[in-house]
Amino acid sequence: MTALQSTDPDIHQEFINVNFVVNENQIPFCAIGVNHALEHINRIMKVTVGLVGITQNASAQERFFLTAPELSRLAKEAQVMAGSPMSTTCQEHHDLSLAVWTIQEENIARLKKVIISSINPMKYEVENLPNIITTAVMPVEVQNDVCNQEDIGQQKYANFVEKCINTNEVSICAKMKKCQLKTWKSARKSMKHKVADQVVELKDVRSLFARMLIVARSRPEMNLKESIGQHEFTSFPRALFTVSGELLPCTYKIKLMAVLQDLPNKIIVDLQPEDDIIPLTPRNATVIDGMAIVQAMGKPPWVKTCAQLADHFTATLDSKCREYDKIHLAFDSYNLPTSLKEATRERRQGRKPATAHTSSQTAQIGMVSAKQFLSSTATKDQPTVYLAKKVLKHFEGKPKVFRVTS
Repeated sequence: MTALQSTDPDIHQEFINVNFVVNENQIPFCAIGVNHALEHINRIMKVTVGLVGITQNASAQERFFLTAPELSRLAKEAQVMAGSPMSTTCQEHHDLSLAVWTIQEENIARLKKVIISSINPMKYEVENLPNIITTAVMPVEVQNDVCNQEDIGQQKYANFVEKCINTNEVSICAKMKKCQLKTWKSARKSMKHKVADQVVELKDVRSLFARMLIVARSRPEMNLKESIGQHEFTSFPRALFTVSGELLPCTYKIKLMAVLQDLPNKIIVDLQPEDDIIPLTPRNATVIDGMAIVQAMGKPPWVKTCAQLADHFTATLDSKCREYDKIHLAFDSYNLPTSLKEATRERRQGRKPATAHTSSQTAQIGMVSAKQFLSSTATKDQPTVYLAKKVLKHFEGKPKVFRVTS
């Protein structure tokens, strides 16, 4: 190729004239490579009932390859003669339409706003690697593969040279294993969990129930219907552990709230007039789950930053506490990685892994839904402290007793 100008000047001139690409229409900046154009020709011949059934017949294949391009040319000419919409030629590139312009300008303005207000990629020196639009933080394994992909490639190249060329330990034609580096897309893939322990538990329960039926037939005094309805025939107590030895968490905590709310009414009803016990007057106090408020209030469209989310939280909390003199606001603890609550959160996430986001006062969260923003424990830990300080400042100086734990 270096000596092409002297060895074959005609071909060299064609390269100078930009005749090394193929343009199927008159639209500028749409030319493709020659090998790509040949693939287009191959696609034309892959028509309905094309090579199906004649791949083992050499003469049939030859006739097909000779006639298919010619038939395709005749079909295109017929479309042009009939004035088909598919034959109309466009003289403008598809990226020059008004819709593409509008979307591109909106994306540029959004990106500029994010860079100016929150994260400047030219000055970012934090260890985490976030997405500057969604503020989602890459997992550690993804960050290592993305940042060290050049070093990983050089290491693979050195191993190939050492084993296949220098020492001949492995044949140079041997199959090479892909590195399969993790990217941001792979971090958001859905994960499937096997339920082998449930199958084991089902088998154990089935065998235990079969033995109980055999015992019931020899003991006529046993009421089988009552026994099945009141007792748990399982190999392990359901209230404590699973078959694999893991602790079963309480998944019906919401029923406890209904019991507690109904308890004062039951006390008043049970009291008789002759009793000396005087019912306690209800105290004007309330206990609020902070993260429950965050989950319930959602994220309106006007909330673009964490500061606006805090203002929305404060307004929501203030509207719920107007009738109370004492307010107790409690947040969960998110710095206990081996807690029972953490295991419950992982089970609620389902198949998709949680994504951490950067949370600061100026962090842009307009492009992220509330569910995505609060999916990770690492993300929840920082906003709880920020929201606690925000509401403390809000209730400062007011004639209310306000306590918050975070």
